[in-house]
Amino acid sequence: MSRKDTIKKQRKNTILKKVLFVFLLCIACFFILTSEIFSVKTVMVENNTVFSQEDILKMSGIALGTNTFKIKTNDISQRIKGDPYIKDVQVKRKLPSGIGIIVEERKEAASVFFLDQCIILDEEGYVLNTVESNPYLTIIDGLKIKDFSIGEKLIIENQEVLDEVLSVIIKMNDYELFFKKIIIEEEQLNVAIYNKLYCKANSEILINNMKTLGEIIYDLHKKGIKRGVIRVGEDGYFSYGPTD
Repeated sequence: MSRKDTIKKQRKNTILKKVLFVFLLCIACFFILTSEIFSVKTVMVENNTVFSQEDILKMSGIALGTNTFKIKTNDISQRIKGDPYIKDVQVKRKLPSGIGIIVEERKEAASVFFLDQCIILDEEGYVLNTVESNPYLTIIDGLKIKDFSIGEKLIIENQEVLDEVLSVIIKMNDYELFFKKIIIEEEQLNVAIYNKLYCKANSEILINNMKTLGEIIYDLHKKGIKRGVIRVGEDGYFSYGPTD
């Protein structure tokens, strides 16, 4: 056989191999896209506390029985993140027949009133919802609100002040305390612990002395004292006076 014929034969074999490879690949793709082995049978949701697994499944739009390779994970992620209570989400295939969804939810932290609406905020100042009222959340009073949109950050003049107040609320929750209202004053915060018991201090001092404040509140509660003013100096010194 001549060199030329040998080359032609090698080329022909190469072409046949490529055709065979493409044919087998098509068969494999057809099997993967039609086989019940890869049909979604389970959807596992993790880190959800605000929403149930059924809620997240409904948001995702995933239909059980759909081929897992036909599901666009990015589209699912965007649908779930369309809810203001969802901060982030990861969607992963769990072959052969599962889908995993890991969510990071936004938690209700405080409320503010604007144009006769009670706006619910998370710990970062994002607007989660509007309701008539929510007595289980600390009310923030004194913000200069410009506008709001659900799912976006509250639009205000004094963003730094809001961040400081939300930091106080986070620390409050860490020590399992509850403040009915935080009133923003010119140089300090006026914290309503009960209807007639207040604590006056700036945000940094409150954050740094939250444990001591909790102990004082507990001590006053044991004594049946539910009115007066607790003051905290810049040196962290606490004083109490039985006046409004």
